[in-house]
Amino acid sequence: MLFNAQFILKMKYLALPIMGLLLVCVNSAWAQTYVLKGKVFDSETKEPLIGAFVFSPQAKSTLVTDSTGSFIFKTEKQVKMLKVKYVAFEEAIVFPESGSKSEIRIELKPNKSTLNEVVIESSKDGPEEKVNRVQMGVDKISMKEAKLLPAIFGEVDIIKILQLKPGVKSGGEGTAGFFVRGGSSDQNLILVENAPVYNPNHLFGFFSVFNSDAIKDVTLYKSGFPAEFGGRLS
Repeated sequence: MLFNAQFILKMKYLALPIMGLLLVCVNSAWAQTYVLKGKVFDSETKEPLIGAFVFSPQAKSTLVTDSTGSFIFKTEKQVKMLKVKYVAFEEAIVFPESGSKSEIRIELKPNKSTLNEVVIESSKDGPEEKVNRVQMGVDKISMKEAKLLPAIFGEVDIIKILQLKPGVKSGGEGTAGFFVRGGSSDQNLILVENAPVYNPNHLFGFFSVFNSDAIKDVTLYKSGFPAEFGGRLS
């Protein structure tokens, strides 16, 4: 009887570690984690879509793609279906392959039925902006404004437009020269995309040497011009 009692006591002590090992195995099986990685792209430009919504019904959660268009699902249940949404794109439903450890690639098609984008631009060269601007003696002329003024033979001459500005005086009829704040006509610096123009006259000033359709805007410095334009007096 004493032998049986000692044997039973030893079996109790052996059973505790075995039961603990079984519980650890069961818990590890229950806590298995599935990882699913993917990226969302534009099907036309192949650019990553930032901020796309990726929904998993199995995980019951929604992720948002990062700056590279990537997302990562870490769930206890295997992800079998994904719904991907993005503004101005068609919704996509993806069924990832079971057991696939590679990163899935999702491409969304642009929704052609959406409205085109609306761009609202405001001019910063209004009267209030000119008063608040630190640099004085600067006029910026757009070609839309220049084409509103009458022109000889219907051709816009930007030099003639500049001669109408305060602080600028015409060099005379039939010439393209102009005087800025007391300087002579040969002291002006005329640049077209940083390339100097030494002779702005064309056919005695009747036609402009500048193509108005190829010019976006013109900036006129009448005083205190930046040092990068140095080398001239006016």
